[in-house]
Amino acid sequence: MKEFRALLALLQRELMLQEKLLELVVKERAAIVKLNRDEIEKYVEQKERVLAEMRSLEEKRSVLIASMESGSPAQGDGAVKLSSLLESCDSPQLREQITSTGENLKKTATTAHQLNADNSMLIRQSLGIISSTLAILHSAANDVLPTYSGAGKIENDGGRAPTTGRIRTRG
Repeated sequence: MKEFRALLALLQRELMLQEKLLELVVKERAAIVKLNRDEIEKYVEQKERVLAEMRSLEEKRSVLIASMESGSPAQGDGAVKLSSLLESCDSPQLREQITSTGENLKKTATTAHQLNADNSMLIRQSLGIISSTLAILHSAANDVLPTYSGAGKIENDGGRAPTTGRIRTRG
């Protein structure tokens, strides 16, 4: 029974961290939309810390489950499903709490993963737009565009003085 309580505590902590990750991903999205690099970097650092803690908890959970699985039937790949482990839990209330927390953890993780993928797409699109805009600005600055002279005739030199960039007038 003690192991099941420890498992529940680990799952609840993982759920709390997953919810924190979800919150950070939403904040990161707002920073991406605003193109605020400092905020994006801040949220990425916070996400990395949360993910490191989540990996640590996942390792602890794996060790705990491995110690609990001695009497549970293994899957084809050798893994034990949580539902199989819970069959040996004597407390229906504890079993329900673990099941509920596990399901919430899966849903939250799926949502966070999807939002993170969406954020990656937003970043790629933003970088594409920025690159395109820079290419347009760079090419326009280097191109000599035709202009009209004071006499109303088209000139192909752009009418710019070579050193000052000011428009020349002809009189």
